[in-house]
Amino acid sequence: MTLKQSLANDLNSLSPFMLTSDFLSKSQQHMRRSKEPYVPKKIEAPKTTFITPQYSDKLFWCFYIMEKGKDEYDHIGQKVFTVETETKINLVDVVREHAGLLKQHKLSAKAVEVELANNPWITVPTFHALCIIHNISCLIIKGKMCYRVNIASDNVVESDLPDILVIENGRFSLETEKSVEKTKKYLDKYWNIPSMDKPLLSISSYKVDELKTICGKLDISLFNNCKPKTKKDMYQDIVKKL
Repeated sequence: MTLKQSLANDLNSLSPFMLTSDFLSKSQQHMRRSKEPYVPKKIEAPKTTFITPQYSDKLFWCFYIMEKGKDEYDHIGQKVFTVETETKINLVDVVREHAGLLKQHKLSAKAVEVELANNPWITVPTFHALCIIHNISCLIIKGKMCYRVNIASDNVVESDLPDILVIENGRFSLETEKSVEKTKKYLDKYWNIPSMDKPLLSISSYKVDELKTICGKLDISLFNNCKPKTKKDMYQDIVKKL
């Protein structure tokens, strides 16, 4: 066998392992058959039962939805400035007419009037006043605190559920799916506070067991280094939660 024939035989024996055009073609066909088509995954927005108004004065628009209904709010469109301005002007007159009612609830009608007429955003006391005047039942939730507006009884019925306003990190949202279960959860498991401005009274106003109950609803431990907390310790921990 000549040297030339020997080299040809060696090349033939190595051809299955060489990157020839035939080898590459067969490899690509195999890869196309084995590779599954890429299907991008759809990223769904987290589901929520709350609505946060898109306009600037979010607390005012929460009241607007509660008083007028979500459909009315959805159809505002480009008239948002006009609707907000005219509604607030009309509310000033309504507040003046109910100054006596607000005084009974320790709310200043004058302060509410000034805020509606001059401030770009309303605050919780004004929201509270508007709910009182329009006889709207509402639970205001902040953290694990719950404040009742026009709710005197713990009895909750499906036909008369209160609105639920949640305050979180300065953001105001309304619960869109009200139910007896949700309402009772807030009334039973959250700390029902006497006032939004001053939720906690002086330490002398509470017995030890009352502070223990508040701590339980705020998820505050009753022990410090395995020792029961004193009345002062519990009170200070509650203050930190406010």
